[in-house]
Amino acid sequence: MSASPATAEGLLAQVREALAGVVDPCSIATGIPLTLFEMGMVEDIAVADGWVTVTLVLTSPVCWQAGNIVQAVETSVGRVPGVASVACTVDHDAGWLPDQMDPGARLRLRAARPADHQGESLT
Repeated sequence: MSASPATAEGLLAQVREALAGVVDPCSIATGIPLTLFEMGMVEDIAVADGWVTVTLVLTSPVCWQAGNIVQAVETSVGRVPGVASVACTVDHDAGWLPDQMDPGARLRLRAARPADHQGESLT
């Protein structure tokens, strides 16, 4: 039996809210903790009958925090009422680029760690 669209949409909104609290561990080292959404690392969220799959893109193919990030996503989303099961996967074929970051997050990061960005648009 499938969940109604309104129920699936409501659950998706709750999952997105839970994910909004998951911070990229490497961003903490910059002094500007950024969420997975702000980093542009959430590639897809699928919700069906209480089953949730979150697909991430990592900022590096050799990210040593990958296991911690996956665990944080699964723990956070698993606490959402109505979620029967959650699986977080990593799209190893997708490449992450800084342009995928939320523009506001990129500005906060640049303000904290100024560098020469000649020719780059900050907007």
